[in-house]
Amino acid sequence: TTASHGRFGCRHRLFALASAHFDLRAVHRHPLCVGLGNGCAIGPRVHTLVETWDQDWSFRTDVTALRIEGGVAETLDRAALPPFAYDFRTASDTLYYASNDLPIATGNGSLGIWLGNRIDSMRLRSQLTAGPSLEADAFRRPLLASGSGLLCARDAQTVEFWDFGGAAPVAVFTTAVEGFPQTAIADSTTAGAFVVACGYGGSVRVP
Repeated sequence: TTASHGRFGCRHRLFALASAHFDLRAVHRHPLCVGLGNGCAIGPRVHTLVETWDQDWSFRTDVTALRIEGGVAETLDRAALPPFAYDFRTASDTLYYASNDLPIATGNGSLGIWLGNRIDSMRLRSQLTAGPSLEADAFRRPLLASGSGLLCARDAQTVEFWDFGGAAPVAVFTTAVEGFPQTAIADSTTAGAFVVACGYGGSVRVP
């Protein structure tokens, strides 16, 4: 099982999420069909991202909920994502992603910092439903989904964790760091803590 956290607007070759029991190459015949990583498969239910491209290179991205039993795939639900959704993360039964009203360069956040963006969520169940969102009061980059929350880098040198388990996101902690936060893993020695890679600033444990 594998997944992609690729940036939006980049066309890739199709690859299938497959196991000994099923092969998604027989499910979708779109240019892109990728599994959503952690939480994308719950029993016979599987969630995928499907990108559909037109000849003019415009595209749309949908989340699909599938039931795969006896070699037969049934579409349970399908939901369209915003046109400029990117940086997908999953944990438990929730998909997190960044979105903006305009396409932006997100490689180092230089343009996004000035524009701001939203962090949206979706509950990955048989019927897909929108979860709570963080409004565009800053530029946030998802680093790691964990439990019912999301670890984000805000603007240039701040890391924060938000709990999305309720009707609205709740801030759990905010920590200033040296360097530019790039990626993160859970701290195996302390529950609720993370190790963040900050480029030339090295790594730092938060909170």
